Formats: sequence, C-alpha cells, structure tokens
Amino acid sequence: MGYLATNLSTIPSKGFSWHIFFLLDRWSDPLRDEVERNFSQFAAEVGSDCLAVQGTDRVTFYNQMLESELMKLTPKGERPPLPALIVSNYSPGNMDDNSGIDMRNAHLMIFPLATKYIKAGSITEFLKELATTLKDGSPEELQTKEEIQKKWSWLVKYFELKPSFFGFLQVNVNQILEDLFQVN
Repeated sequence: MGYLATNLSTIPSKGFSWHIFFLLDRWSDPLRDEVERNFSQFAAEVGSDCLAVQGTDRVTFYNQMLESELMKLTPKGERPPLPALIVSNYSPGNMDDNSGIDMRNAHLMIFPLATKYIKAGSITEFLKELATTLKDGSPEELQTKEEIQKKWSWLVKYFELKPSFFGFLQVNVNQILEDLFQVN
C-alpha cells in the first residue's frame, strides 16, 4: 500500500508488518527519477500488509525521519545518505517513550540507493526483489540466522566486491544480514 505523507505523524502506525520509507531530496537525476517512477508500482507489489511511504516535501520528511525514535536504532545516530530506503517493522509514530515496544524486536534496514545504482534499471530490479521479499514474509519469521539468510541472501548481488592489496575482499553475507537485523 502506498502513502504520501505531509507529516511523519500522519503515517498509520498499526496494521502493517513492514514500513518502507522513501527518502529523497529535491534534486533530479536518473537515479532519483527511477525511484520516483517506481514508487506506485512498488507500493502495489508489496501488498496490503506493507506500507510504502513518501513525503510530499522531501526535505521536511527526511528531517522528521532523522528526529524520529526509529533513527535511534542506527549505529551512532547515523544519517542515511540520500536517496535511501528505510525498512522497519515499526513505524516512527508508535515508537515514543510510552509505546512499550521492546526494541530488541525492532528490525531496521537502511539501503543507500546511490551505492546500488549501477545503470538505468538497476534500482528497478532492486525494488522488485525487495517488494517480493517483503510481501512474502513478516518480521516474526526472522528469528534465526538461517531464516534471515534464506529470505534475504539475494542482497549479496547488490554489494560490490572491490579489490584490495592482496586480491579481492570477501563479503560476509551472514555478517551483513546479522547487522541488518541485529540478530543475536
């Protein structure tokens, strides 16, 4: 389901397994245009159990996200680079001090899209895979390392191996997935 928000506080906080936030800036380039063109289709593909959200005023929406309780889950209050997608099993609106939410059950994934943009269409492919993964599973299913790896191992094709002094660095998929989902 897609939602255009004028304010973070207007986002429905209950009734969804996943909340996906499209964080963009006011600039226009092929990457941002591709994300914009695919928002409606992505929102339809994730199904009614997921909420895809985009701010009508991109800069205000981004700043509201930075100030939200959700961002306290990031390492050292990291600011997501723009453009980015934030995927969480909680909405910022239901994460105040009185919510009683056990933050150990919170999942937060930040996908900086500029690092995944290789050529025209590459973000579209990433969004297709992400939509399918989110539609086909709920956060409650992600309790063990094996479940997470089975469901999210497709992410490895979006990470770039860069040469090091002695050859190629190895990407530790298990560690990436553990870091994304804060698995114990």
